[in-house]
Amino acid sequence: MNPAPSEFRRGWQIVLASALGVGIGVSGAPFYTLGVFLKPLSAEFGWNRAQLSASTLFLTFGYTLASPIVGRFADRLDVRKIALISLVGLALGFLGLTQINGSISSLYFGLSVLAVAGCGTSPLIWGHAINSWFDRSRGMALGLALGGGGVAGIIAPRAVDSLIQAYGWQAGYIGLALYAVVIVLPVVAIFFRKRKTAPAGNAGTDVSLPGMTVAQAFRSVRFWQLTVGIMCVSGALTAIFIHLIPLMTDAGLSRGTATEIAGILGFALLAGRIGGGYALDRFHAPFVAAILLSIPVLGFLLLGAVPGVVWCFIAATITFGFAAGAEVDLLAYLASRFFGLRAFGAIYGFLLIPYGLGAGIGPLLMGHLYDVTGSYMTALPVAAAVCGAGALAIGALGRYPAFNARNLSGKPAVI
Repeated sequence: MNPAPSEFRRGWQIVLASALGVGIGVSGAPFYTLGVFLKPLSAEFGWNRAQLSASTLFLTFGYTLASPIVGRFADRLDVRKIALISLVGLALGFLGLTQINGSISSLYFGLSVLAVAGCGTSPLIWGHAINSWFDRSRGMALGLALGGGGVAGIIAPRAVDSLIQAYGWQAGYIGLALYAVVIVLPVVAIFFRKRKTAPAGNAGTDVSLPGMTVAQAFRSVRFWQLTVGIMCVSGALTAIFIHLIPLMTDAGLSRGTATEIAGILGFALLAGRIGGGYALDRFHAPFVAAILLSIPVLGFLLLGAVPGVVWCFIAATITFGFAAGAEVDLLAYLASRFFGLRAFGAIYGFLLIPYGLGAGIGPLLMGHLYDVTGSYMTALPVAAAVCGAGALAIGALGRYPAFNARNLSGKPAVI
């Protein structure tokens, strides 16, 4: 019997619930709609690009710094309860953002509260459950589940922009809050759960599962190699995601056209997650990462070489979305294969910190370069170089450790 179909027959509900959770979670809709709020908030309160770009720092830092703690809870407790509590916290965080005022610190504080309150809606929780249900088809399952972020990238910017245009920027946050509690929370409550792999009564790390402890992972060169690589890629891609709509409108495109082109990110992200997941189940993950994460370099260089041309924006947007679609899947997959499932939640949680650092610092630096130079032409080649360096670092991780040999091709593996 082919193990992949049987795995999906057992765990399709987990994939569905995870996809919805990823879409509205702290790394999904809140992130993909930041660019939509950029100009309305600037017009309302007079904040500049660097100030607004810094908001990503508080959003990503909030949930990534909490990720190691959430990961340890996920290794020990019911991930379903963590997800449900965090969805409620996320919705309350959205509603809290409607109360920001003329002080930029109120926006930073509101995003920080949202991130911490909703930290259990990050890919860590959804990926933890997916990894417990899937092995041979883990890449595709992660791609489909985390592909919920791609769907959010397609729908959320347009839906939120429509609410903003009709009722004001506060309506955008109210709409996101309602979606979280009315649509996503009931589905997660019914379908989402982690497969029980640990012996009954085991309240700690499951030593029956193959893999490293957190201390062993910290002593691994690959952990720090992956740390540097993911921070570089995350910083470059998040920067362009946040600044893409302002970049296009600065080049003369209408806000409607810019929003439509930005919507392509979601389609490309979804294609990247499904295509990347398919490739991960068939090819060596570091090689897949090196190829997929190098593609945006062409997009950055294209925007810098031929600014203001619509087809260039479309082509570049596709490269950004495709790579970003594979990015989070790759991190979860690589963490499970190189460090195992023994302490997956905690290790993955620590890896989300550099991911969040890059996502927070990248947009801030790009916004600063814009304010200093008056354009994005200096920032684009810098982003290309940083992204390329990150792709090379991840691509050079090497072979899987020996504890994965029995699950994969059976070829010799080294630690």
